[in-house]
Amino acid sequence: TDQETIRGLADVSFRLKDWGGALTNYQKVLTSLEETDTDTRADIYFKLGCIKREQGQVKQAINNFEKALGAVANHKETLDALVAEAVRCEALRIAPHIVGLDPADYDDVAQEACLRVWARFDQCRAEESFGAWVRAVVQSVACTMRTKRRRWRGIVATEMLCATHAT
Repeated sequence: TDQETIRGLADVSFRLKDWGGALTNYQKVLTSLEETDTDTRADIYFKLGCIKREQGQVKQAINNFEKALGAVANHKETLDALVAEAVRCEALRIAPHIVGLDPADYDDVAQEACLRVWARFDQCRAEESFGAWVRAVVQSVACTMRTKRRRWRGIVATEMLCATHAT
């Protein structure tokens, strides 16, 4: 059918990173889908989210990822993308405000927070905002990392001082 052809064009454009062509064609397919075709709807919203992320439109990317999860709550690819993007955004937003963290620590905060979010994913309650929950996890990770960095710097300083006095 025409929809299969348009979907095929969208998929090829997506693989070739022709974001404009993929976006246009996925949107055409989306408008003609039945409400009951939730799996296809989730796949297309996921792809739209990926396109928006690649175009640097993070809020629109997250919005599309959330729509994909609205269609199929356990859509694995979307969950992975949404968690990674949400954690990265929050880490880059929060980490610079945590006194004692260097810019080199920001990626470490994001990676550790991503691991912690996945490890505790079942603790995120439906009535709680996903973004607020991720924000709290990132803040906790950043503060913990700051404490560890300070402790480590104190140990190194103490050892250097002892070594200086020992000679």
